[in-house]
Amino acid sequence: MEETFFMTRKEIAKKVPCSPNFFDQHIRYTQDFKDAVSEKRIGDKLLFPRKQVEEYLESI
Repeated sequence: MEETFFMTRKEIAKKVPCSPNFFDQHIRYTQDFKDAVSEKRIGDKLLFPRKQVEEYLESI
């Protein structure tokens, strides 16, 4: 599967691993995550830049 520039909440949760709800409650809204990763809304999808997410996950 070809990697895209953006990741969804479900893809991030799968990588962590955790549920999408746990990701929202315990990771997404932390100041560290907000500082490291920007959110982009396209239509009804909430997306996160893959490179920023991977760098954040490596740093924790």
